[in-house]
Amino acid sequence: MSSYNAQAFEPMPDVPGERLDFIEGLWALFEPTSSSSFDQLDRFLLRSMLWQQHDLLANGTSKESGAIARRYAELPDVIRRIASEHFLTGISEPNEPTLLTYARSTASPAMAAEMLARAYLLLRAATAFTISNFNDAGVQVGNGNWRPWIDPYAEARGFWDPAAPLQQPADLWEDVKLALADLTSSRSPVPISMNAWMKRVPLGLPTVSEAERIGVWSLGS
Repeated sequence: MSSYNAQAFEPMPDVPGERLDFIEGLWALFEPTSSSSFDQLDRFLLRSMLWQQHDLLANGTSKESGAIARRYAELPDVIRRIASEHFLTGISEPNEPTLLTYARSTASPAMAAEMLARAYLLLRAATAFTISNFNDAGVQVGNGNWRPWIDPYAEARGFWDPAAPLQQPADLWEDVKLALADLTSSRSPVPISMNAWMKRVPLGLPTVSEAERIGVWSLGS
């Protein structure tokens, strides 16, 4: 059932491989590259915005010959470090991540993966705006100012021992990385249904479903 169309009941797709691809793909995009940055996700979001502008203004010009390539050198160093010209023009990694494909879907009613994809993008936007607003107010990320607020939440969710909080909340990624390794190994042989997969390897499921970890390592440093 979709909350976008609460009176409609639709069969939920049961294609285990697609669901597991979605889980692995979204966590790959949210791997922390610093306390508040997700370079993999941010570079694809940037490219998506540039491509939308290109499609509106290019009049049939290819991306390799258009403004993206011509003005690439004008981009700030911080952007050029994570997104090469070949990436931004689609010469390398031309395919869009599944998360973004689901997020932009206009299917009605929306399926669960589509709503989750939008929720994860809202999570990225919310953490970015929160950090920006606090920085503007003189409360800087990275100096531990937010730990008195973040630590009790992380402890309540069981992310670390109250007597031994992580010095770097981004280290929560290590749990996710181990869970993803278990997830990958659980895919062979290919499960015939989600129920078959869940019976095979239930232990990794809680960790890869804990999106709150992203908020903790974004705001807790």
